Amino acid sequence: MRLHQLIYVSAATRPFSDADLEALVARARRENHARGITGLLLHSEGVFLQVLEGEKAIVDELYHGHIACDTRHTHLRLLADGPAAGRIFPDWNLGFVDPLPPDLPPLAGYLDLDGPEFLGKCAPKASPVLLALLRRFAGPRLQQARQAM
Repeated sequence: MRLHQLIYVSAATRPFSDADLEALVARARRENHARGITGLLLHSEGVFLQVLEGEKAIVDELYHGHIACDTRHTHLRLLADGPAAGRIFPDWNLGFVDPLPPDLPPLAGYLDLDGPEFLGKCAPKASPVLLALLRRFAGPRLQQARQAM
């Protein structure tokens, strides 16, 4: 199997509640596990950044056949689409910039984007370029969230 990686950003067409995000993640984890897909999903203020890793045909079918057709988001933009030397995210993870509400059950794989070891534990093989991209996605949103507090 040739490993393939696809990274995209998109904008939500409507606000996602905590319950919406929880349902999205539960379904994505279940379906992606069945397909042999791993990756990362980041969400902040209606913007998504997703990394998909897996067999090329499966990643392409998932992106072009499902994700790109999903009416819950728009303005999809591919940031990377090509072969990968190995899996960077061996587990499916989700990151929020906004803090999780105290009444929301803990989500497996939740990443604290404001933590000192952002992605260090779940993606030790991430390239400096990918880490910079993910930090660039999270950075301005973290600053805005801090200023709003």
